[in-house]
Amino acid sequence: MSGFVVCINNDNNPASLIVGKVYRTLSDPAAELHHMLRVIDEDRSEPDGYLYPVAMFAP
Repeated sequence: MSGFVVCINNDNNPASLIVGKVYRTLSDPAAELHHMLRVIDEDRSEPDGYLYPVAMFAP
């Protein structure tokens, strides 16, 4: 299942994330246990997305 989040902080990833942009997330229960989200970012070279801290996004 996928959802959507808004980037609110891209301090460590300015090339991969744009503040204020809506991104698709992919379900990853193991990542969520570590307060991470699997996000399809600007790179898009990885179809399974990349892991980012939950704190970088708002629902």
